[in-house]
Amino acid sequence: MEDSALGNTIDDQERYDLTAAIWLPDSGLTDSTAVINEGAEFSATDTTLTVDDGTQFAVNQLIKIDDEVLRITVIATHNLTVVRGQAGTTATAHDDGSTIYESVTVDILELQRVDYDGYKRDIKPKDEIENLDVT
Repeated sequence: MEDSALGNTIDDQERYDLTAAIWLPDSGLTDSTAVINEGAEFSATDTTLTVDDGTQFAVNQLIKIDDEVLRITVIATHNLTVVRGQAGTTATAHDDGSTIYESVTVDILELQRVDYDGYKRDIKPKDEIENLDVT
């Protein structure tokens, strides 16, 4: 597995350039000991991932299956609602029983703001960045 980066950029009429990013070092991935438990293939378009042990995971945690990074948004017992193809990866099908690697829970992101006053850099909690008013 290779290192991955997760990021999002917002451009508001060239007044602001906001970038939120988190670095996912390959060395930070660990085997969660949980596996896919769909009873069939987890398709490239499916967003509800059934696992054999949902207690291993947390909301906003990033997981990696094969070469795809996914972000968990909801946990209902052993069903994880996920956002597919994170960190520049592509949503692909995964075999039932595939190993799930876990990384970090996204709580802190880096916010970079570029405006007419020059470059400014702040570290903000994830929820502040997601709800940031750039007007």
